[in-house]
Amino acid sequence: MSDVVGFVLIFAIVVTSVGVVTTFGVGALVDFRDAEAGNNAERGMVAVADAMDEVDRGRSPARSAELTVDRGTIGISDGVSFRVRYSNASTTYEETYQTNALVYRLDGTNVAYESGAVIRSGGDSSALSSSPSLRCSDDAAVVSLVRVRARGPSSVRGDTVRIEMRHQSSQLLFPQTNLSDAGVTVEATSPRQDSWTQYFEQADGWQSDGPGTGVCEGVDRVVVRQTTISVRFVT
Repeated sequence: MSDVVGFVLIFAIVVTSVGVVTTFGVGALVDFRDAEAGNNAERGMVAVADAMDEVDRGRSPARSAELTVDRGTIGISDGVSFRVRYSNASTTYEETYQTNALVYRLDGTNVAYESGAVIRSGGDSSALSSSPSLRCSDDAAVVSLVRVRARGPSSVRGDTVRIEMRHQSSQLLFPQTNLSDAGVTVEATSPRQDSWTQYFEQADGWQSDGPGTGVCEGVDRVVVRQTTISVRFVT
């Protein structure tokens, strides 16, 4: 009789354990898998940003990088732009530039490349993984913007995607020298604007001036340039 009772108890424990693992363990494993996919995408997007920088700076006419997309998507997204304005006693300049973004998406996690910056976001929070090419020194402000455009499909799925980047054009939009005590304002419009606010709060020379906005004060030289890079996805 005791053997039967023991068997029943052991069987009940096994069934209960399987139920607990199924109920709670599978969810935890799925969360871990999604978090690791996001980490891999973040590391891959930083490598993409490095390759973009090579093309932007004219060190190479074309570069490529591979990104593990897993169950997510990678594509070009609009809705990202930068307004640049500066003024002093005699000169005023203001213009808005559309740059777009290269965005990896998986469930609630996004990892985006925006004009040099890599931003990971999820839920109500976002964090900067790589900084943009904006410079503010004692005498000069350099605003270097990168516009991305799709060459072929604007978004794809696939286990591993090769991202081919090619230089299309570079424009020196507004070189201005011999200014006197000018103030330069850069305002980022983006779904991940909080990270731009964070950047301007922490970057050398820049002063935060509201959501996604930074000010570089007291400069004598201003350079605004934009590079357009075409992006092709190969699965």
